[in-house]
Amino acid sequence: MSPQQRTITTPLVVDGLSVRVAMFLNPYHEDVISSERLYGMIVEAAAEMASRIARRYHSGRYDKQSLASFIMDPTMPVGALPDTRYIMAAVLIGPAAEGLLQNAWGKIVKHMKTGQDCGVAVFVQPHRMGKGDFNWGMTAQLDGTLGGGSGLNQFQDKAEVVSLIADINEAVSTEVAQWERTHLQPVGKRPSWHTGNGTHGDKFKEILTLRPIMGEYVHAA
Repeated sequence: MSPQQRTITTPLVVDGLSVRVAMFLNPYHEDVISSERLYGMIVEAAAEMASRIARRYHSGRYDKQSLASFIMDPTMPVGALPDTRYIMAAVLIGPAAEGLLQNAWGKIVKHMKTGQDCGVAVFVQPHRMGKGDFNWGMTAQLDGTLGGGSGLNQFQDKAEVVSLIADINEAVSTEVAQWERTHLQPVGKRPSWHTGNGTHGDKFKEILTLRPIMGEYVHAA
């Protein structure tokens, strides 16, 4: 993917389907992957998904052609409770996508609360379905990135979101590798920290302020 492709914006139309992408956060350092670059990556992945949905709809494989999905922050803590502040992006494809957003989010909430595909609770462990929970479908998680979509059938929702996540993960990983190649340390090693210059910042500085109850730790400056 070229930088020009990554700066494409939405709304746009792909094979007759409307595509909208909203990005809510960039979990990466701006010097590693800028927000504009990340947004473009997600848009390109969304356009690919729209093209695939349109093709399968017209071939008769899919009965519907609208899909709403959320992609969560790949860096969010394991075991994090449901919170909209962890939403990295929303992808809306097709004319009925807006009406499906709550369904997609409901799937992710159940996944985050139970720590497993929401379909397990829906279809196998109904005793874990609480008041107001969304009682349908499955979520998608690939290499630590969680997503949920709604609009097609339950298997197609999951397949499309997995493909969307895979495309985004690949684009991000490729970009990080490029950043590493262009920010080699003087000794020829990859950067040790995901910061603008590859050196540590203040994120973990508090570890130097610990005070032991016995023994010697860090000498005061």
